[in-house]
Amino acid sequence: MSIAEQITRIETNISNAYTKCQEKGAVIPEQKNSENLASTIESITAGGGGDSVFAINNTGANIVAGQKIWLNKHNLDENTAYEYTGYTNSYSSCAFFNEDNNIVVMTGTSQKPLYTYNPDTKKWSYQYLTNSFSTTKYLKHINGKVIASHTVAVSSLNKTYSCITDDTLSVPVVGTYVDTNLVIYKDNENNMKSATINPTTGDIVEDKLTFSQGVNSFLSAFSSSSKYFYNLSDGSYFYYSDNGTGSGQATLIKTGISEIYKNHLKYVTGLEVGEYIITTINDLLGIYKFNDEMLPIEDASLQPDLKALVNTEKVCIDYNNDTGILTIGGMTNVYAFKYNKETKTFENLNLTIKLPTEATPTEDPCRFFLSDDMTSAFIVPTRSYNARYKLATTSEDWYADTYPQRNSLTLTGFATGSTDDQGRYEVSTVLGEA
Repeated sequence: MSIAEQITRIETNISNAYTKCQEKGAVIPEQKNSENLASTIESITAGGGGDSVFAINNTGANIVAGQKIWLNKHNLDENTAYEYTGYTNSYSSCAFFNEDNNIVVMTGTSQKPLYTYNPDTKKWSYQYLTNSFSTTKYLKHINGKVIASHTVAVSSLNKTYSCITDDTLSVPVVGTYVDTNLVIYKDNENNMKSATINPTTGDIVEDKLTFSQGVNSFLSAFSSSSKYFYNLSDGSYFYYSDNGTGSGQATLIKTGISEIYKNHLKYVTGLEVGEYIITTINDLLGIYKFNDEMLPIEDASLQPDLKALVNTEKVCIDYNNDTGILTIGGMTNVYAFKYNKETKTFENLNLTIKLPTEATPTEDPCRFFLSDDMTSAFIVPTRSYNARYKLATTSEDWYADTYPQRNSLTLTGFATGSTDDQGRYEVSTVLGEA
C-alpha cells in the first residue's frame, strides 16, 4: 500500500469514527482529526444514543452539528383532572409544589393543606399538615428552598420574619432570606446586616456584612452573585457588593429613589445589567430592566405578549428564581412565561388554562401557580375558592430549547446538523439522561 493510500485509509477511518460518535450523541469538534478523537469519545453521555427526533428551533440562534439540545414539549392544557374547593372559614393565600408535584397551600389560618393527585382516579385528595406557619402574601424560591417572605412583622422588635417552608417543616427566620442560609436583617441597634443562619432553628449564626444606609421601613431584599439589593417604603433603594470578602463593611454601588420601589417590591431575576425587576403597582404589572447604570427602565424589547400585560389590567404575580417560571393571574385569564437566564429573555409558555366557572374574580385578580415540570397548576380565583389542575400535552411537537423543563416531557440530545422538509432540526437523543 502506497503512502497516499495509507493516508486516505486513516482519514476514512477517522471520518467513520466521528460519524459513529455523532450517532452516539458526542460533541463533535470543528476539527475532525485524530488529536480531537479521544475527547470526542469522552463526551458521549452514559447510556448511549437513543432515537432521533426532529425539533422546532426555539433557541433564538442557529443550531450546529454536535450542539447539546434540550427537547421539550410545549402547549400544555388542562385535562379532566380539575377540581375546586370552597372555604367557609379560611382562604388560600399562595401555594408551592413538593417533589412529587403535589400542591402545598398556605392559607389564612394555621391550616396548611396538601393536595395529592391520584393518576388512577384522576382525583385530588387532601390532608392538613401540622407544620404550618401564619399566612404569607408571596413566596420566593431560592436554591431549592421555598421561602414564605415577610410572613410576620413584630413591631416591638422592629424586625421582619421569613419562613423556610415545605411539606415537612416550617422554620421562622429573623430577617429576609436572600440566599442559601443567608438573611438580611436589622439588629437591636437598627443596623442593617447580612448574616448566616441555622436552617434547622432559624437562629442567627454569624453576622457577615454591615450596610451603611437604610435602617427605617425596610421592605424587600435580594442577593445574587455577591451583590445585595434592598428598598425602603419611601422608594429609596440600595445596591451593594461584598468586596469579594463576604464580610465587613459592604461597598455601596448605587443608591437613589424611584417610584417603583415605594410598593413592596416582589422579585428580581438577578442583580446584573440586563436583569429584570418584576412587581405590581396598584395591582398593575410592572417589569423593568436594569440598564448599564443599574437604573430600572422600561424595556422596549420585552417579549411582546408579556409587554402587552404591563400596566393594562389588575394582576397577581409569582416568580420562581430556581426555574425561571413567571405566572400571572388576571381577572379573566392566567398566563405563564419562562425566563432564560443565559439570554435574559422571556418566552411565552402558551398555556391554555381556563379559570374555574364556579367562582370568578370580582375585585381582586386571581393567583396562579405552576409546578416546576409544568404538569400541575393551582388557581385561587377568590379568597374562598381554589382549583387544582393536572395538565397534559396537546401537541406532539418537540422544541429545541436552551433549558430543560425537568419533566417526563423533556429529552436531551445532540444536533446532527440535518433538517427535514419542514425546517426542523434532527436531534439524536441521549438515553439515561433526564
